[in-house]
Amino acid sequence: MKNILKLALILTAIGILLSLIYRYALGPDFLFTLKGAGVSILITIILSIVLGRKYLRDPEEGRLGYGQAVKKLFMAFLVSLLLSGVFNCLMYANNEEMKESFRNYEIEMQESGARLGARMAGQSEAEQEAAIDKIRELRESGEIQPQSYPFAWHAFALTFVNGVVVYLLLALLLALFVREKETQHA
Repeated sequence: MKNILKLALILTAIGILLSLIYRYALGPDFLFTLKGAGVSILITIILSIVLGRKYLRDPEEGRLGYGQAVKKLFMAFLVSLLLSGVFNCLMYANNEEMKESFRNYEIEMQESGARLGARMAGQSEAEQEAAIDKIRELRESGEIQPQSYPFAWHAFALTFVNGVVVYLLLALLLALFVREKETQHA
């Protein structure tokens, strides 16, 4: 259990550090981009494999099988998710600049989705612009409700549940690389 907590605390520290870098060095807009999410996931994957092999493989407990690797990784991810989520809510819940960046990101994603959908349907440029205008009208009329700001306390439970699903899938995948393989001569 001690090694699971070590892994969780390291992942938490890296997550918090990335969040601070994104917010203050790269700007809050980067935090809500696919690049920002991709960098975070990539760093999490690499650290989870490297540190998972270091901390979760214990010769005293015997061979670390796939099931045990999933369980230990998932527990570390849960602790990290909880601690990072609390930190992010404390830091960014009342940050108006972050809220504005999230609103802009949300609008950009809705308009990109409308454009992509129209393009995939074979519509012309004018029809694509009409689809974007329709999205804007729906948003202004209130038919499309804005998403909840992810760093608000009232959204913490939903954000946590979403993170649990993502980290469960990640634990299932990364356990393949963290586990100790069976040898023929064992």
